[in-house]
Amino acid sequence: MLYPDFSNAPDECINHKAQNELPCSLALFRTKSIRGWEFQWPIQTYLHQGMKDWVACLLSRPNIEQLIQETNGNTLSSHHDEIRDIHKAQVLQLLIGPDGRPFMTCEKGTLWLVFSLSVDGFNTFGKKMGGGPASVTAIYMACLSLPIEECFKCENMYLVGVIPSPHKPSEDEINHVLRPLVDDLLE
Repeated sequence: MLYPDFSNAPDECINHKAQNELPCSLALFRTKSIRGWEFQWPIQTYLHQGMKDWVACLLSRPNIEQLIQETNGNTLSSHHDEIRDIHKAQVLQLLIGPDGRPFMTCEKGTLWLVFSLSVDGFNTFGKKMGGGPASVTAIYMACLSLPIEECFKCENMYLVGVIPSPHKPSEDEINHVLRPLVDDLLE
């Protein structure tokens, strides 16, 4: 059995909450002994699914690109129309991209993907308090470029990552778990 190599990771947290503050310095690993061998094991883990891999799987499914192109082809609605889809909303239609053109104007042969981000935790023991509160937090994104009846189906949701229990992340901690997603989006 292969074990992950954490030899290049720091032993203590080097995060600074603010530029002028000292680093956190909490231990990141505990030592585990397995059959006489010593291993460094993370105190807390975070499971992350890369966005490139997920988008590749999504786009490899039959008819998905066609559905996205049809959805992106929606035209701007007047402010009197009932908005049932984000693609008809003026806020998205009038959003200007880095090239100075409307963001949703894409050239033939390209796809623009729009996502919504959700972070939600749940008690692993249901509503029972017998084992004490324990929270698992899921980070996921819905591809809003699909038709509204498709974008919230499980097979079309991007599970970004899972933060295991025992506690939900604080406001400071959530920024660090979102870092891999931000890096994926910047690329």
